[in-house]
Amino acid sequence: MIKEWRKGYGSLLQAARKDSRSSFRSVGYKEAVTPTIFNLKYDIVGFASVSMMVIIYRAFLELIYQGYIADKWSYYNFQNNTSPELCIVSWVALVVTLPLLFDLVTNQRKSSPLVIVLYLAAFVPSLVMLEKQDASYLFIILLFIYWAVLILAYYALPSFSFAKPKSRTGRNVTVALTVIFVGVVLIVWAVYANFRLMTEFVFVYDVRRESLTYSIPTILDYLLEMSRLVIPCLACYYLSKKNYRVFILLLLVQYFNFCIDGLKTSLYAMAVAVVCYLAYSEDFRRKVIYLFAGVTAVAYLIAVVFNDEAIIEVVIRRVLLMPAMLNQQFFEFFTSNPPDFFAQSFMRYFGLTSPYDRSIPLLIGESLGHPEMWANNGLLSDAMQNLGILGVFVMPWLVVLVLRLYEAAIDEENERIAVSVLVGGSMMLIGSGLFPFLVTHGFLAACLTLRFLPAGLDDLG
Repeated sequence: MIKEWRKGYGSLLQAARKDSRSSFRSVGYKEAVTPTIFNLKYDIVGFASVSMMVIIYRAFLELIYQGYIADKWSYYNFQNNTSPELCIVSWVALVVTLPLLFDLVTNQRKSSPLVIVLYLAAFVPSLVMLEKQDASYLFIILLFIYWAVLILAYYALPSFSFAKPKSRTGRNVTVALTVIFVGVVLIVWAVYANFRLMTEFVFVYDVRRESLTYSIPTILDYLLEMSRLVIPCLACYYLSKKNYRVFILLLLVQYFNFCIDGLKTSLYAMAVAVVCYLAYSEDFRRKVIYLFAGVTAVAYLIAVVFNDEAIIEVVIRRVLLMPAMLNQQFFEFFTSNPPDFFAQSFMRYFGLTSPYDRSIPLLIGESLGHPEMWANNGLLSDAMQNLGILGVFVMPWLVVLVLRLYEAAIDEENERIAVSVLVGGSMMLIGSGLFPFLVTHGFLAACLTLRFLPAGLDDLG
């Protein structure tokens, strides 16, 4: 009987391992098993390659910061006060979280590419800034608590789903959304920006200041903001259908969107969406990590060899390191001043009055000595701004709830489009409050668009 039990148990275990491995062949991990950080021994090579890329990425970030940012941009409060103790803490934190990152790479959650981007674009730069800035122990503790709660929420909150609309409804809604958002951008571009065509893509602050004087109707203004994510979503859809005329039209419309107010987010969102769509494959999650490591390496080498710091200034400093630096500014401001409790966000519609008479991003910019600076930021900064220290424990759960909403909005037919668009869209979450990200920046509208996109066999072309 014992021999029969052992034989049966062995057959069951062998079948389970076979099923687990076969399930991961579909996403490019031939020898992986059930995605858990405790099974790294089954894919040591994969774990080593992912870890090496992250370490290379982190190392080049530090080289760029010390060589091209700390001194040149010190007037923006970029410091270079390296602390040996904090350097050790920073690197230990990176190494400790590498198994969790590898789990994100190998698991099959639809939102894992977005979390990988948050890890690479927000958490790792925060570790670099941690050892360079004069940070208080309380800030360091709260920073780690925020990310620990985010990880806990990601594995604890259950998923949910929505019903898929009928094909005809999906086609009609997709056409309607295309017409509406293209029309909104063209109307604002013509009426308020006077058909402006911009050739300057770096120093655009005059255009931004001018755009603040536009008296755009509220509904039109909201639709314009939403279009920054919805139009790339639609563009990738028409590209997937080989409808190149509409695809090129949407590329032009997104460029006109940039010409309206000079916000480079419009260009970033479209460029990242199209590149990710074309590069999407079974091992896309790994490619995201390789992309971050590659961009920082190329930016550093170009600066050294050709003395050209354009990529460093536009991408590394502005997109990666500036939000990490601002986290400490928000912490210092809101540990000395009361939280806003979303009064400058959705709570103003319920009669709540902000304790501040000016926009908080302008106040943060003023605290840095730059009154003209619009110092908007997300994640930890958003938590401190709206709920104070309590927000560090609460806001990560809301962020993960948004990720679950994203998972519910997509299915197998549109997952490639969704990942392509919202991998870039998740970068907006790093530099924006959660609720503006949902409404103003178009995340909800993009999820709605994704849910109504016709199934893979349907064609609008």
